Amino acid sequence: MRSCQRSPDSSRGSVDAVSVDFRATGSADALPESVALCVYRVLQEALRNIARHAKAGQVKVRLATTAHKLTLSVNDSGIGFDMERLEGNGGLGLVGMSDRVAAVNGRLVVESAAGEGTTIKVEIPVGSHAAPLPRTTSRRAAARKPRRPRDK
Repeated sequence: MRSCQRSPDSSRGSVDAVSVDFRATGSADALPESVALCVYRVLQEALRNIARHAKAGQVKVRLATTAHKLTLSVNDSGIGFDMERLEGNGGLGLVGMSDRVAAVNGRLVVESAAGEGTTIKVEIPVGSHAAPLPRTTSRRAAARKPRRPRDK
């Protein structure tokens, strides 16, 4: 187990040591760069959210890679949050994670309840099971209205 400690920050309160149990199986050597970057950024944002909001003492991170799928799971022992209150009002961190995962044809699931901690699960198909990447890099870009051609 590794322990991460952040110094007190007056704008966010004090964060004591958080124990992070990280375990990885499989090899990430053959992952496309886009998938590796996605997983790195999602994990980074998940840990940032835990440090800012969760008041967690323990975090479990599991990363498993097979020939067909990459799975990331981040589970904290923090205070959790009410998923219904967040619906349609999601924080930018969760929206960003969702957009990143969707851009590599993956799936993001967030499970949380007030007082029960939070679990973030990511599944991304890899290898021959990976679908072709979409042309856009986020759902927001895909939802933009097409531009009208300019009159000359």
